[in-house]
Amino acid sequence: YDGYSSEESYIGGAPVGANKNDINQNLADVEKFMTAIESCYPLTLGFDIVPYYKEADKCCFCPCGGGLKKWRESVGVDSLIGDRDCDLKKANTPMSLMGHLRDIGGVKKEKKGFTPMGCEFHYAIRVYLETLYSMNGDYRGGVGHKALYQMNDDNYRRAVAAELTLLKKEIQAGKKVIAEQETENWRLKSEREKLEEDMAKIKKINEHFYDKISSLEKDREKLKIEKKNPTSCLTDEQLQRYSKSWQRYRDVTKKCYTKFSKQGKDTKDVTPKLKLTVEMCMTKTRVFDVQKFLDEEYCRSKNTNIWKAFFASQLKNPEHILLDWNVVFENNVTEGQDAKDTTAVDDGGPSRQFLSECWKQLLALHILVGKKPVKLFEKSRSGVIPVTDDFLCHKVKISLSKQSGCDDSSEIDQFIENAKCYYRAVGRIILHSIMVSTTVSSSALVPLFQNFLLRNCSPRDPEYDKDDILQHITGIVFGDNPKKALSDLLKSTHETEDEEGNREEIILDENNIFSVFVYDACIDSRKIALSAMLDGLAPRDEKGEVIIDLRDIFWMMPHDAMERILFSRQSLTAEEVIGCLVPQFDQGGSEADADSVDRLECVQRQKDFYSNIFVPFLRTKGESDPSFLSKFVECCTGLNYLPYDDENQSHTISVEFNYEESLPGYLPMFHTCVNLIKLPGYLYGSPEEFAVIMEKSIDLSVGTFGIQ
Repeated sequence: YDGYSSEESYIGGAPVGANKNDINQNLADVEKFMTAIESCYPLTLGFDIVPYYKEADKCCFCPCGGGLKKWRESVGVDSLIGDRDCDLKKANTPMSLMGHLRDIGGVKKEKKGFTPMGCEFHYAIRVYLETLYSMNGDYRGGVGHKALYQMNDDNYRRAVAAELTLLKKEIQAGKKVIAEQETENWRLKSEREKLEEDMAKIKKINEHFYDKISSLEKDREKLKIEKKNPTSCLTDEQLQRYSKSWQRYRDVTKKCYTKFSKQGKDTKDVTPKLKLTVEMCMTKTRVFDVQKFLDEEYCRSKNTNIWKAFFASQLKNPEHILLDWNVVFENNVTEGQDAKDTTAVDDGGPSRQFLSECWKQLLALHILVGKKPVKLFEKSRSGVIPVTDDFLCHKVKISLSKQSGCDDSSEIDQFIENAKCYYRAVGRIILHSIMVSTTVSSSALVPLFQNFLLRNCSPRDPEYDKDDILQHITGIVFGDNPKKALSDLLKSTHETEDEEGNREEIILDENNIFSVFVYDACIDSRKIALSAMLDGLAPRDEKGEVIIDLRDIFWMMPHDAMERILFSRQSLTAEEVIGCLVPQFDQGGSEADADSVDRLECVQRQKDFYSNIFVPFLRTKGESDPSFLSKFVECCTGLNYLPYDDENQSHTISVEFNYEESLPGYLPMFHTCVNLIKLPGYLYGSPEEFAVIMEKSIDLSVGTFGIQ
């Protein structure tokens, strides 16, 4: 309190100082009290606001009053006040608070001199406020707060004028904020209405996808997880950098095994020819049976190249998986035909068709226990996932018991080993698809297992974003209720196993539901399948050393990058398909007059047909029948999906108009090796006629192959 003496002037008409000898109190207690006063916001709140109506600033509390006893206790100064707390319990305006402080803690100038202060704490608070809000500082332009002055003196009037000026500025700023908020509210309302409209369309077209989105939003809200910030999404530059890193890694790996595995032999001599049979019928489409293919190859000698490549735990010839395959489709041959004339040549199309069929038929994959099939995969709303260990073992045990009347553990183990071989084959097929740059269907390996198998990242890892986990597990069923959300399990008990193998029960909360429950329910419960698939994806040589482990490269990438490099989009839209189309117009050749005008007219008719009939047909048909787009893309490319990103434009689809090879009325023809649909240059009479012919051609072409 240096500087405050009996000789000093006073603020607001009352003396602000007294002789130090009049302060008969322990200064240490006062100093401790005043150190805490900086955190007493109820004291200064009324000083810091601009009152826009009478007594709007009535929100000041005396720190020594009963209203702030809890604050004093929280900062440890209540004992300093003792029984000297004042009776001012309610809120006051700054004017009334300053009057209170002067009365209780001030000094008064009388005829005989100064009357000592009543309470040192009130005195110290008054000095603190006079210093903080005085005209000697920057407060309100150096005018100070009106509560420091006597009412109606010059300083008071200047302070009131400054307050009114500030109030006008605050009102203008408030109006601006309100206008901006109204604009934002209108924007949010429009977005909400559009979202509701889109959700209604989604529910009508795909109810499963609608349930997935609804469940995701419910879980986000209950688990208190913020939606991932769009600004954290992958940029094109980052994706390109990751893609180039992957391409270099893949190319070096393939060259290594091409060079050393057979000491310079032509790789065509050592690559297994996968001989598949597709029964063709011009009235009914039939695709080859992946289950039958695997069963036949599994039952063959273990010395065959295919058995070693697909099922063996050790991969003797890595080039059989890492390099291109020669897939041969043998069609049914009618009398008088030569098989060579009807067998498709694998220039890329048959291989893509084989892989596409593997992903489509993955859900039906099973092992036979006697005559009873035991499925290896189950369906989720996100795609196909392996069955749990408990399910697999239980089904094998039940099937054995029903057929042979026994459930010997050694027999069960043998069938589990059979299942592992099939899971391993799936892993090898995925590895081959990745290494030959053929996009893998996102439904074949859902994002959660993409992370675990290809990036060694599980829900236990802190870097696995919770919102990502939530999206990746949406659609996986927990418990008996398919529509049960993850958040519904909060506060329920879950039995888990610690690192030492001890079982314990825990209560699920927002912190452990991912690292414990999701890991146990999705990863740990599928050890048989995931370990075998990992054997397929990271094969070992005869010495037991890992030949190639994709986790070496992909653990460094975010999941978004890996997914966009390796996997397909989860759904197809008409606009995405149309965006892949590249029209090739025919000027007419020998069929058109040599006159350049006639040739230009031919091209213009084709352009009009493409823009006004072909593209609108795809858009309309795709909206009414989402499966149609997959069929169309499959007929053109061999795959029934599109990649996320197509930097090399390998999935552009050529729409060729041809006069010489396609006569009037011919059906459109597809060539999967070159991603082509060929239309007659003579076109079709009407949109209705084209729609009928196009649908017929696709129905006859899906899943079939011919040399023509």
